[in-house]
Amino acid sequence: MIVEELKIKEKLKEVELDIFTDLKRCYRVYKVYEFIVCIGECVVSMIEKIVDLKLKSIYRLIDKLDKRKLIRKDYTIEKRRNGARYAIVATLELSIEVKKIRNLIMHFSNDVAQKRKNLITKNRIRKEN
Repeated sequence: MIVEELKIKEKLKEVELDIFTDLKRCYRVYKVYEFIVCIGECVVSMIEKIVDLKLKSIYRLIDKLDKRKLIRKDYTIEKRRNGARYAIVATLELSIEVKKIRNLIMHFSNDVAQKRKNLITKNRIRKEN
């Protein structure tokens, strides 16, 4: 019985770690989106300095954004920096996407804060009784 409970607790910890890892990864992707929107025009090396992602992941993300028409790759020589292949130019659609994600993050953190507050209140009531 005790062994089964320990196994269940270990699985729950693994699931919690997976969720935490996914949240961190998604937040990094959001930071890339937000950086591109804030700067308006940048290159991959600038993104690499700001966000903790590998170059391969950044290029994959840029390609996905380009396919969805959320950014535009500008190949003109004047706009490229540091030997970059192209400059990344944000579109209006990307800024709308960033606002949606920002609102989702705000709702999520408000929900977590509310649940935490409720849990603290319940614990206080239990201690008083």
